[in-house]
Amino acid sequence: MYKPSRQQAPGKMLTQIAEEPWATVCADFVGPLPRSKHGNTTILVFIDKFSKWVEIVPLRKATTEGLIKAFRERILTRFGVLKIMITDNGTQFTSKEFKRLL
Repeated sequence: MYKPSRQQAPGKMLTQIAEEPWATVCADFVGPLPRSKHGNTTILVFIDKFSKWVEIVPLRKATTEGLIKAFRERILTRFGVLKIMITDNGTQFTSKEFKRLL
């Protein structure tokens, strides 16, 4: 005798295929890490899904202000406006200030 499973069957995984460079970008914070000699404890990572190019930005803390500054300087000014940004929905990425920039 056994209980029937009430768990839903998993859905199909959908993969987004990037069609051009810097149209679809993944972003996330890594840290906290041991403090560097420059006082940084966090790394902000941007990855272009098309080319797999990685941009790494050392930061003192994982803040919205740091994200906005790094995004402007490292991504927008060099590669232009993105079509899709994939994040873990951390508070820095969902903040009103960052959404205004997008």
